[in-house]
Amino acid sequence: MEDKKISFFKRIKIAIFNVEKYQNLISEDVKVAVKYFVKLILLFAAIVCFAIAYKFGTIAQDAIQVLKNEMPEFTFADNLLTTDSTEPKVIEKSDKNTNYVIIIDTNADAEKIDEYNKKIDSYDFGVILLNNRLIYSTRAIDGIQSINYDTLASRYNIGNFTKQDLVSKIDAINPASAYIALYLTLLLYLFVSYLISTLLESFLLFVLGYFTAKIVLINLKSSQVYTIALYSLTLPILLNAIYIPVNLLTGFEIKYFQMMYTAISYIYLIAAILLIRSDLVKQQVEIGKINEVQKQVRDELEQQDDKKDENDDKNNGQDENKKEKKENKKDGDIGLNNDQTPEGNA
Repeated sequence: MEDKKISFFKRIKIAIFNVEKYQNLISEDVKVAVKYFVKLILLFAAIVCFAIAYKFGTIAQDAIQVLKNEMPEFTFADNLLTTDSTEPKVIEKSDKNTNYVIIIDTNADAEKIDEYNKKIDSYDFGVILLNNRLIYSTRAIDGIQSINYDTLASRYNIGNFTKQDLVSKIDAINPASAYIALYLTLLLYLFVSYLISTLLESFLLFVLGYFTAKIVLINLKSSQVYTIALYSLTLPILLNAIYIPVNLLTGFEIKYFQMMYTAISYIYLIAAILLIRSDLVKQQVEIGKINEVQKQVRDELEQQDDKKDENDDKNNGQDENKKEKKENKKDGDIGLNNDQTPEGNA
């Protein structure tokens, strides 16, 4: 079966609704399954990034107003951030559509930073602005991320600036271009991070599938088991692509969703292997029936051959008897003819 014969969305349908057809999928090269899986992760990232970009855009609009009206005066110079206030500034908002926190503390120690990390982790989006780095968290991406100012400065060619300089630059930005740039950046980041995490998950599924195949006594190649593992992740990934945007935009939360996510992939994996085993058993039964029919046909043919040989022997015996009679008759005729010679007449 060639890859081009089954479209990407047809494979999604098979992976979710036609588990019994996994046997057709494992007959392909494992590279086909890997290519399908990469496309699936890209689809996931594209869907989720729309929600993240929209949510971030809403937060950004509020943050701009906060920057202009609530943030203290600050200066960014030599990759360090300083403010004109010695006290930390906490700006937070939590309502139906927006749930974020911005913390500015350029004098925070390690203990205080740990406290801030716990705080921002409870929001949809949180940012901590420290003296030498930026820490942020969003529900769409697991874990708290940190990046140094010198890295940002070198990557985006950022020089020294003040609060007023930043406000002026923000006002000059085209919103459409900013959203596109944000979307593409998020897409690349989410695609790479989620691809790595799900590939690790697929390896765990492969180990489970390998031992399951051994237990149920079917001989599957490692590449075939891994193909099943990749396709069994289809429904959980698509459910995640629905759940994350809904969670981000509405706050709706499903308890133990991650456990359900993992359980679904395990169920698909084991069900696919058991169905393949069932098909193999049916094939063996059919082969056994075919062999039995072939044996009966061979026996009948042998019996027919034996009867034919008997008939041939009988016919040969009758022919020999006829031939012998003919020869005897011929000999008799020859003797009679000899008795009728002139000497015989005399």
